[in-house]
Amino acid sequence: MIVAASATAPAQAQQHDSQVWFQANTNVPLADHVRVTLEQIARTSDRQEGLYQTEFGALLGFRILKGVELGIGYRKVGAHNGNN
Repeated sequence: MIVAASATAPAQAQQHDSQVWFQANTNVPLADHVRVTLEQIARTSDRQEGLYQTEFGALLGFRILKGVELGIGYRKVGAHNGNN
């Protein structure tokens, strides 16, 4: 009976943190089977008091078969508002 009661009790360390994530992507064809994809992400949080992380990514993709693409890319992640 004690196990059932403790399993349904709310956690004592619960926290509420509203977050909003923004994302923008674009694809730029360079040739018939080659394209560049650019991506920007920004994340905000109540607990972090605003913007806490940004990401910028670039990917060079090569379509080798129908439905198969290989890519190589770079991603830069930035921390803000004391978020390490």
